[in-house]
Formats: sequence, structure tokens, C-alpha cells
Amino acid sequence: MSTEAFSLARTAIARLSKTDGADLTMDTPLSDLPIDSLDLFTMISEMEDALGGSVSDDALDEMKTLGDLVRHFDPSAS
Repeated sequence: MSTEAFSLARTAIARLSKTDGADLTMDTPLSDLPIDSLDLFTMISEMEDALGGSVSDDALDEMKTLGDLVRHFDPSAS
């Protein structure tokens, strides 16, 4: 499974956490990402710039997994 949104997220997480991001999946809980909340907002901002759209605070509060975030930008991602 590789969508542009997932690839962008994994690349940003890897860069921000200085890891390879290979163990990340759509089921990875946002709370388990190897980044802090500031890095999470940095990643989301980069995704917004690259993919268009935005993530409201309310929408982010509802997101539990990396897949939830990816599907926000790409509803067809599974």
C-alpha cells in the first residue's frame, strides 16, 4: 500500500524522527509515532502544502491512526 499521502507522511516522520519509517503502517496509532506534537503539526503542514486541503483541530482530535490522517487527504487509501 503506497499512496502519495502515506509516502509523504512516512518520509516526514522518518526525517523528523531520524528513523527510516519502515515500520509505519496505516494502523500505527498517532500516539505511537516517534515524533512529538510539534513535529506532528509540522508533518501535517507539509502534507497540507503538498496535497492541498487542511486538517482542522476538530478533525485531528478524531484521528487515531496514521491511516486516519492519510485518508483525510486521500479517501481512497486503504
